[in-house]
Amino acid sequence: MWRLKTFGALTILAGGEDRPPRVVQRRRLALLALLDAGGAVGMPRDRLLALLWPEASGAVARHSLAQLVYALRRQLGDGAVLSDGDILRLDPGAVASDRAEFETLLDRGELENALRCYAGAYLDGFGVPGTPELERWIDRERARLAARYALALETLAAEAERAGHHDRAATHWRDRAALDPLSAPVALSYMRALAAAGNVAAALQHARVHALLRREELELRADADVMAYADALRGAAASARERDGVGEGEGAGHPHTDEPTSAPHALGPPPAPASPTSVSSRWRPGRRHVVLAGALALAVIATMATLGVRRLRIHQLEGAHPSTPRLIVLSAFRASDASLGLAVHEAVRAELENTSGVRVLDDAQLAAALQRMEMPRDAALTDATTAELAQREGAALAVVGTVTAVGTGALIVVRLLDGPSGRAVATLTERPSSENAVLDAIARIARGVADRAQGVRGASVAAPLPAVTTRSLSALRDYALARQALGHFDRATALQALTAAVEEDSLFALARYLRADLLWFSDHEQEAERELQRALALSGRLPLRERLVVRARYEQLVADRTDSALAYWSLVRDLDRSQALAYEGMAWSYRAQGRWPEAAAVADTAMALDSSTVTPSATNRVYALLSDGDTAAAAATAAAVHARCPWLTTQVRFATALERRDWPGALRAAGDAARDSLVVAAPYRQVALLGAGRIAEARGERTRIQRASPGAQFTPRAMLAQAWVERARGGSARTAARAARDVLAWVERADLSAPAVARLTERAAELAARAGDTAGIGAARQVLVRADAGRGLPSYRLALLTVRAADAYARGDMRPAAELADESRRQMFFGRALAPLFLLEADARAALGEHALAGELYGLLRDVRASAGDDVETWALVREVAEERLAAPVQSAPRAR
Repeated sequence: MWRLKTFGALTILAGGEDRPPRVVQRRRLALLALLDAGGAVGMPRDRLLALLWPEASGAVARHSLAQLVYALRRQLGDGAVLSDGDILRLDPGAVASDRAEFETLLDRGELENALRCYAGAYLDGFGVPGTPELERWIDRERARLAARYALALETLAAEAERAGHHDRAATHWRDRAALDPLSAPVALSYMRALAAAGNVAAALQHARVHALLRREELELRADADVMAYADALRGAAASARERDGVGEGEGAGHPHTDEPTSAPHALGPPPAPASPTSVSSRWRPGRRHVVLAGALALAVIATMATLGVRRLRIHQLEGAHPSTPRLIVLSAFRASDASLGLAVHEAVRAELENTSGVRVLDDAQLAAALQRMEMPRDAALTDATTAELAQREGAALAVVGTVTAVGTGALIVVRLLDGPSGRAVATLTERPSSENAVLDAIARIARGVADRAQGVRGASVAAPLPAVTTRSLSALRDYALARQALGHFDRATALQALTAAVEEDSLFALARYLRADLLWFSDHEQEAERELQRALALSGRLPLRERLVVRARYEQLVADRTDSALAYWSLVRDLDRSQALAYEGMAWSYRAQGRWPEAAAVADTAMALDSSTVTPSATNRVYALLSDGDTAAAAATAAAVHARCPWLTTQVRFATALERRDWPGALRAAGDAARDSLVVAAPYRQVALLGAGRIAEARGERTRIQRASPGAQFTPRAMLAQAWVERARGGSARTAARAARDVLAWVERADLSAPAVARLTERAAELAARAGDTAGIGAARQVLVRADAGRGLPSYRLALLTVRAADAYARGDMRPAAELADESRRQMFFGRALAPLFLLEADARAALGEHALAGELYGLLRDVRASAGDDVETWALVREVAEERLAAPVQSAPRAR
């Protein structure tokens, strides 16, 4: 028995010893790892050729693969590598692996044992020169397995905490933090576990390490929640020392001294302000004396801060502080003497920052905004740049000005620009004639700016534009228009705006990303993939958050890796928990994985954070809740957004009627859908009529759907639903087989995403199985193989499992049919219908005489949460057949023929 070790360094063992070097040749090990990852499904030869010999000609690559397989069979045994047509796979009885054991133990819930398998990152340090696609495949698998490992650690840590085993919980959180050292939630959980175990010093030390990593790796401030918890721990420790009469000791200092709470906008502690009397009387305009200039600036800051704090306290006592401060963008002042310009700038800043209802764009925000404009983080601010910053950031005002030395005095001119329009709304001028009058003049200018800033009314304030990178303000406005249109489910306007944005700035990666999203949902897969490829190629020049956003969507829509996508979205969320986009992306990933409660929860968070784009999040939440069987919560969500998304109310009413088997109610909901221009009514009516047994009327609705929406997925879905129910009611096998082949032909003509191809094709294969059409099932397999093109995408791999189950069922080989259907239905992809797989397995079990197990499966089909997947309509129709099976006397299920 051979054992493939994939966690950590890749090698193969027998009897606990490494084999001679000839066995561990890199391409042989790579082939073993690929076949192991393919599991029972295996790996197509074309995919292996593309991964291992990307530059070789077809004939050369095929010969090399044949030689490699031959060598492995000689060294590991003839039965180690099995072939099934174009598919190669490992015999698990000949070659075991720690990867397979790890995932099997996780699936069984044996988490502690599974963790022992994870000896390091998957294929750590392994690679084959000249195989870039193999490297990308390894990266994706490594991320997927690391995510499963992380989830197991979190689960065990939570169980240990509930049991009061805080040391054990801290150990699990320590391992989790080592896996993702930049995650603030993980850092907090580890610190809490350490504190609960009595190790406060270690918790504070971890806060210091986490702050350092964020600053060095991401150029971000320490996380506020982590630092707040560290402060609370320090405070509790200090209180305990006071009670015990112990002075300050080790670990009493602030855990993030490089970012003190007293100076939230500084990279380090501010210098102590000088006294106003330290200003030299020898200062002359135009003399660039650094020490004296610094003293002047500090004197102004100290004076303004004192006055400002007094005014702030008065406003707070009067309750005048508004709930939403008006943002001000403050430019550096152009000056003939830099020190004097700095003094005016700092005085105005100090006054504004201590003015009730006003907030100044801080240095970190300013640097980030300049970076998004593709300007250096320390670029000098011209008046035009400052005005654009105000428009991008949604500021009420922009403050610009000049300071000119005139004789022994100065001329100070400050202009206030309206944020949304950039027009000048006020000009303040001071002309002190002597050096002694300069301080008073600066103070008056600062107070004047603050008074006018405080007087800005809400009507003058615009919402900030999206915080994404583009040098073109016009392109950014088009992008904002697209996001707003999506908030109202107006995809046509959004696509038009994004096309304009890309034309204005061809390097606008986030516009390409969002445009790809829209193309994906409108079944223009090839163009969507091209746009995401371009966005990914451009993302190297973006800030980290945007790079992660592009990568997350690429992983889901192109690589078909929802687990990797979720990992990237989680990183986006951890970087900035105030942005809705991360939660919106997580909702799509959770839905694709069939994790309905998590999908509903993060969609709810996205809605709360950004009401302007509520539509996609409300849709995700409602559909996740319906798949989870929580129609009450779905109805409440639909009611809350009814003014913007009226079709969701109809969808909830329809799904609720389906779950209750209330076919008249479903027909009434379909009638309401007919009055809503955003909802196609015929598919609703067809499903309701089929459920009610009104087959002929449903056939008429199918015809209307085919005529009205020939290129939309409504058409193949209607064809499948009609043919499936008719066959279940004793209809012609030939008619069902013809419908399955018509659907396959439609799929091949369309330009669909991987999940769409997979879910339609596997349903066509299952319908062909009911008709006993093995040739049709073979055609379904070819559709999937051609669409996959050797990439081994997860959706296609699952659909191929279903095709194998369907083929076994059609041939009357019920044992593999049941086992393959069981294996396939345990995983999800976006939009997948699980109910037909449940029924296929149940019928196969019944045919085998396993009536108790078959009855259990039929019973599960009564529960939408257990068996619907992401397709409640198909579940409702399949459940009717399951109800009939349960009501009938115990007997074998009908064979395919």
